[in-house]
Amino acid sequence: MVTAHTTSGTGFATELYRSFNDFFGSGSNATNQKIGRATNLCKADLRVQCVRQGGNAIVSTDIDFNEIGAGSTNMLMVCMAGTAIRVTDMENFSTKNKDTIIEVIELTEQLEAINQETK
Repeated sequence: MVTAHTTSGTGFATELYRSFNDFFGSGSNATNQKIGRATNLCKADLRVQCVRQGGNAIVSTDIDFNEIGAGSTNMLMVCMAGTAIRVTDMENFSTKNKDTIIEVIELTEQLEAINQETK
């Protein structure tokens, strides 16, 4: 099991725009962009956790979005969980997916080496 989460503030301006958007019944691009960035950050962290546990793929992923706080102190929280697995036959993956898996593994190994050097 691998998990990742991120929490980010929405900011005063975003909250103000959200209030107007809520009043007029329209969507909020600023909020959607913040959710998108938080989701991408969470996905990246989930991949790193997978590689650290010896996996190279994640299955059965769950993603949850929550809002923390009230009024002007709202924060967005994105949580993800999945099962890390090790795929030995990567012939069924597309070239792009194979390259991504290899890149994530190499970058994680480099980060681990840097982390060991700084200790």
